[in-house]
This record gives sequence, C-alpha cells and structure tokens, in this order.
Amino acid sequence: MKLTTFLLFAACMQISAKGLSQQISISERNVPLKKVLKEVARQAGISLVYDENLLSRLKPVTIELKNATVQEAMSTLLKGQPVAYTIEGKRIVIQQPAPDNRAAADTSITVSGRITNDAGEGIPGATVRVAGTSAGTASDLNGHYSIRVPNANASLIFSFLGYNSRTLKISGGNMDVKLQLSETELTETVVVGYGVQKKSVVTGAISSVRAKDLGGHADHTPRTGAARPAHPA
Repeated sequence: MKLTTFLLFAACMQISAKGLSQQISISERNVPLKKVLKEVARQAGISLVYDENLLSRLKPVTIELKNATVQEAMSTLLKGQPVAYTIEGKRIVIQQPAPDNRAAADTSITVSGRITNDAGEGIPGATVRVAGTSAGTASDLNGHYSIRVPNANASLIFSFLGYNSRTLKISGGNMDVKLQLSETELTETVVVGYGVQKKSVVTGAISSVRAKDLGGHADHTPRTGAARPAHPA
C-alpha cells in the first residue's frame, strides 16, 4: 500500500515537472489577461484556477514571449497587476496577494530644546505647535520643551504673548529658540462704567492710575476739558 502511494506521488510529481518545463511562446497585444492565462495553461498542459470577478478587474496586457518557462510567463503577465499566483502540482492558482502585515516604518522623531528671550532667560508657558496640525505642547518653568513630530520635514511654531512668533523647519533632535519682544505698542485704554474704550475717544470725566501710583494713591484729578457736574440753581 505504501509502495503504491509513493509511486502515484512520484508519477504526479513527474507530470507536474514536465508541465512546468514546457516552453511558452505567446504574442498578444492589448487583450484580456484571462485569455493569455488560459493560453499559458494550455501550452503547459496544466489547469488554471481563478476567480472570475477578480480577473475581470485586471488591465489588458500586451506580451511577447518566446520559449519562456511557465514561471517566466506568469511573472511577466502579472507584473503590475494586483494579483499573485501559486503553482500547486498541475494547477496555477490566481489569487489576491496576501496582506502585508509589516508595520509601516515609524518616521516620527522627538524634538526638544529651550525657549529663551533676548537676555537668555527661559520663557515658561511658551507654546510649541507642529505646523499644519493641532499637536502642541508648552515649555516648562525654565523654558524647556519636548514634542513628538511626524517626520524630519515638519516645522514647529513657537509663540508667547508679547513676543514675535517664529516658524522653524526641524533641524535636528535639539532646537533652542530665542523669541524677541514684539515692537507693537499697546493702545492705551481706560475703564468706564459702560465698558472699555480708547482714551482718545472718552469725553466724560475719567480717572487714571499710573503704574508708579499703584504703591501709593491714584490720580483722580479730572482731565482738562472734562465735563463738570451740574449744580442746582
């Protein structure tokens, strides 16, 4: 029984090897892939197994082969097509390629550094944001920061209230940044009973408190031109 099984197996292998060793010659231009696959199977004397819906989605082919092996013919035919093939004994099986389970390469990097002012002092609470995204962080009490960026081509935006913001392209894993005070002057405003307005447009009686008066008393002297309270006749 064992000898019979072995002989049958050997016979099948011999037939399979003979089919795969057949020379394939084909010349076709812009024809359906299924037609050429069937011709390869016919010349090799082996069967073809495929999914009709799968083959119907594939591009037509143009091919010129002479005395090629079955493997060479199949590799040429399926080049650039979203399918794969296996040879199982006397069968060519056309199927979808196995999914690539390899994890995509992680191109993200960590960038860290210190944010300082013109005097070299660390700026705490400065904002660091990846340009074009919402990802960001803030510097610590000494101005140090650390942030993960998607790749080395990313740019970082550094900003802090009262300073000019800067957008810098990643130059490495360590980036120290200096921010300069903004030269934009703040418009002087006063607080009135009905809101906050520019000092230049307030016409009623106002009082101001200067910074040097904060430790002492405020100047409540009415401004020139201010409206005087009316006295009863």
